[in-house]
Amino acid sequence: MKRYHPSAEPPPFIQPRRNTVSEPSTQQVSAKPPPMLNHWGPHGWPRIKAHKSRTIGALQSLRSGALLSEELLRITSGLNVTAGFAELFSGVLSPLHYCVPAAEDGQRCVSFSEDRATEQGHLLYGSATIGTRDQRPFVHSHLHWTDASGRLLAGHIWPETVVGSPAPVAAVFGLLDVDWTSLDDPETSMPTFEPSRSLTKEPLMTDQHSSATVARVLPNQDITEAVLTVSREAGYTKAVVRAGLGSLIGATLTDQRTGEVRYVTGPGTEVITLTGFVRMGAEGLETQLTTTLVDRNGQVHSGLLVPGKNPVAVTFELTIQTAL
Repeated sequence: MKRYHPSAEPPPFIQPRRNTVSEPSTQQVSAKPPPMLNHWGPHGWPRIKAHKSRTIGALQSLRSGALLSEELLRITSGLNVTAGFAELFSGVLSPLHYCVPAAEDGQRCVSFSEDRATEQGHLLYGSATIGTRDQRPFVHSHLHWTDASGRLLAGHIWPETVVGSPAPVAAVFGLLDVDWTSLDDPETSMPTFEPSRSLTKEPLMTDQHSSATVARVLPNQDITEAVLTVSREAGYTKAVVRAGLGSLIGATLTDQRTGEVRYVTGPGTEVITLTGFVRMGAEGLETQLTTTLVDRNGQVHSGLLVPGKNPVAVTFELTIQTAL
C-alpha cells in the first residue's frame, strides 16, 4: 500500500512532519463557532458532487499481522469492485500510526500534524473510503480507539497500521456504479477523493442490490445541509448516513445530556464518524446527525451536530444509504 512518506520524497501538499509523539495535548472548547476558510486555490464546482450506486456488502474479520489498508482492499477486491466504503468495529491494531489536523503551514490553510503512534490501539469504531490513486488501490481511514492506559484517541490513519489480535471486524460495501479517485485538489492543495460514474453495462438499479448515494462535499458547505440536499436529489425519504469521514472547520455540537451547545476550535477537525438518519417530517425532509471528531490538539469530541453551523474544512466523503 503506497504512502506519501517523507523518506520517499512526497509531494509537498501532503508532506507531514516525521517527529513521532504519543501524548495528545489538551485544548479548551471555544466559546464561538468557527469562521469560514478562505483556501488559496481556485474554487471547485459543483460544491457537492454526488452519484447513486448499487452496493454489495461483506462482513469479515480482518487477518492479524496484515496491514489494515491491505485487508480492506482484499475484501473490496473479493466483491469484484474497486471502490466502496467501510465501517470498522472492535479488535486491536498494533502498531497504529496516525496524525491529527494542524494549522496553516505556508502552503495551505490546514495541514497534518507530526506522525503519532500507539503501540496497541483498542478500536472503538472507524470509517474508510476505498478507491484508487495514481491507478493503484488507495484507502482513506479515520478511527478512534483507546490505548493501553485507557486514553481515548483518534485520527487519520497511515498505511503502516497493522491488524492486531483479536482482529477488528469490517463491514465493507462495494460500489457497483461509482468510482472513488484520490486526486490533488487545486482549491485546498490537499489529496481528496472524487466520486465519478463508473462504466457499467448493467442497469443502474436491480432488485438484487441496495442503493446508496456517495458524495464529496467541498469546503465551507454545511454538512447537515449537504446531507439534506443529497438525499432530496436522490429521492430518498428514509435513509441512514453511515461511514462518513472528512473534516470540519471546527464544530458546533449539542450535548445530549445537558442540551448545552459547545464549540470546538479549528481551523480543522478530523471527523471520525458521521452517522444519523434522514426521514420525511411534518415540514419536509429532516435529519439528525451524530459525530465524533478530533481537534488539532488530539482532543476527542462527540455530540449532535447543530444544523447550519458545521461547514466542511477541506473535504467530506459522504455516504447515504436507503432504509426501506
